[in-house]
Parts: sequence; C-alpha cells; structure tokens
Amino acid sequence: MYSELAGGYSKEDFVEFVKKNQVMVLSVEDKEWSVQATTVFYAIESQDALLIKSHTTSHHGSVIKNGAKVAMAIYDTKSTYSNKTGVQLRGVCERIYDKDEMLNAIKIYSDTFEGAAARFAPLDELVSEDAKSTLFRIRLVSGKMLSPEGYSPDFQAVWDALE
Repeated sequence: MYSELAGGYSKEDFVEFVKKNQVMVLSVEDKEWSVQATTVFYAIESQDALLIKSHTTSHHGSVIKNGAKVAMAIYDTKSTYSNKTGVQLRGVCERIYDKDEMLNAIKIYSDTFEGAAARFAPLDELVSEDAKSTLFRIRLVSGKMLSPEGYSPDFQAVWDALE
C-alpha cells in the first residue's frame, strides 16, 4: 500500500503487482544502436528473476541470446492517461543452457501459461546453441512503481539485498 511516510510503495506492493500481470514491453539495444521494444509474456521464476520465451532469430532474441541489459515496462491494462499504474524495470537477460535449470523453467512457464508445455521443443534442442526458440531468464537489477497515488523511489535495494 502506498505510503508517503514509508517513501512510496513497499517491496511487497511491487512484487504483487508483477505477479498479477503476465505481459510486459521488453526493450533492447544492440551494439549498432538499433533499439527495439517488443511485447512478451513472462513467468516469475523467483523474486529477482523472470522467464520469457522467444525466437533466437528475432531482433531482440539475437541481442539477448548472449546476455544483454534490458528495460521493461508492465502496466495495468485498465490504466488511463490520468490513472496510470505500472512498474518500470531494468535487468540483465541471459539464455538458459543448463538442462536442470531449463527443466525447472519449462515447468514454471508451463504452469503459468496453459498449453505452453505442448509448444516447447525437446529439452536437448532448447539448450542447444542452434535452438530456434528457447527460454531466457531476466535477472532484475532495479525498478520503480507508479500509480495515481504517487511513485516509489528506485527499488535498487530490493535486488541488492538478494545478492
């Protein structure tokens, strides 16, 4: 709950908002300064990590497949110009190559999105360098929350405490 005395939103408010949503805008920038934003579905792996599934040959997929800094925005779909609610995040995206980590990621993603399990390639293909589509992990670095009541300061301390 927003509180001026507490400096805005609490960590719990922030995490609950992210849990209530499943779609974000992911922004990436490659070395040639080609910037792209794309809408992706996400699942929550942990309090400091999100999972996304993407084609490795898409612009953003080719940028994030070797690790990349990313920015994300998640907004309440009922937001209006005068009644905005959402979070802005920064993180580092990495491809999942470890088979045990991939099995866990597949389970989380499939539990989040009905029917997702049937659309995954076999495990060996998902973790191979040549995978056409696979799962990526976004490790959250910082974020802030805003709503009509106000905004939070940057939540850098939220993730610093988890490291």
